[in-house]
Amino acid sequence: MFYNGMKGNAMKDFSKELLSCSVEMGTKILEYGASVTYVEEVIKRICQTYGTQRSDVFVITSSIIVTIKINGENFTQSSRILKTGTDFRKLEDYSALVETICKEKPDISDVFKKIEEIENQHVSHPILDFFGRLLVGASFAIFFGGNWKDAICSAFCGGIVYAFDRTFQTLWNNKFVNLLFTSAVCGFVAVNLAKFGLCSNADKVMIGTIMLLIPGIAFTNGLRDLINGETISGSLRLLEAVIHASAIAIGFALAVIPHLGVLR
Repeated sequence: MFYNGMKGNAMKDFSKELLSCSVEMGTKILEYGASVTYVEEVIKRICQTYGTQRSDVFVITSSIIVTIKINGENFTQSSRILKTGTDFRKLEDYSALVETICKEKPDISDVFKKIEEIENQHVSHPILDFFGRLLVGASFAIFFGGNWKDAICSAFCGGIVYAFDRTFQTLWNNKFVNLLFTSAVCGFVAVNLAKFGLCSNADKVMIGTIMLLIPGIAFTNGLRDLINGETISGSLRLLEAVIHASAIAIGFALAVIPHLGVLR
């Protein structure tokens, strides 16, 4: 065991480092879209690898609490999860790191270096992200029956989505307000593009834009957690997805309903 021969402050320092390492790993994996069951398994495996007598892990979508027992003493650390998303490349890198830790048992300081290396790798490039949203918006407009004019207008709305997403991340990271405001603006733009004849079908433009905003992965992850028996986390993910979808619907409704004459 790694803590054999350690006494007093040395053992406490080792315990704190181990806790920090395992909680950091769990936090990163959860932020990049892993299930809470997998996060708990990863933390327990890391703690067992370094010889803990017992490890109790509680994970939900917004919090991680870990307690380990070493030489009869208990140590606890928690982490608040402020954001979640999906990055399969990062998840793959962290999964490989977990396997390396369990097989080779490196020093904990080396594990922190590996975490930093993964965070600095495969960083999303803003230009690629921008053109990706243009392409996705245009592709879905065509897929749902639009023409080339609708595709161009949907790509333009995709650029608006990108701009607002980057702006809200910098100024105020509130996902609900971001989706509501972005949807309302994109709906207003789509309706007026159709009014001036720049697109043939405003609904196709809006559908292409909605596909950039809809929280499909979050909804799927919520169902996955519920199926795995993680009732709290699954319910939280599903509720969050429904709230975000409602924000999108309300935003487009605010832009479309006045033009249908409903409010006149």
